[in-house]
Amino acid sequence: MYFTIVCLSFLARGSKKKLYIGNLSFYTTEDTLVDVFSEFGKVHDAYIPQDNERGGSRGFGFVTMDADAALNAIDGLDGCEIDERIIAVNEAQMKRKNPNVYNDDDESP
Repeated sequence: MYFTIVCLSFLARGSKKKLYIGNLSFYTTEDTLVDVFSEFGKVHDAYIPQDNERGGSRGFGFVTMDADAALNAIDGLDGCEIDERIIAVNEAQMKRKNPNVYNDDDESP
């Protein structure tokens, strides 16, 4: 019984996908992303990182959707125009470790 519960819990977590949306206009808002992406399914959240120095959008964002809806959104929106910008939509990738930062154990300078 415990094994079944663990598997179902794992499947529930995997049912969402985070999408990366690149080349956003600095005027695009999170509400705009929700409106546009909702045409393909339920949007769980939308986030546009802000540039602290400039005080505006950094030109990209993230949307989390159900997995099937996310794949449909990629197919339907990649290369489309939002706020006079052609956007790129794909599955978000995990942030990579900076290759220029060395561990204390590294022998590299």
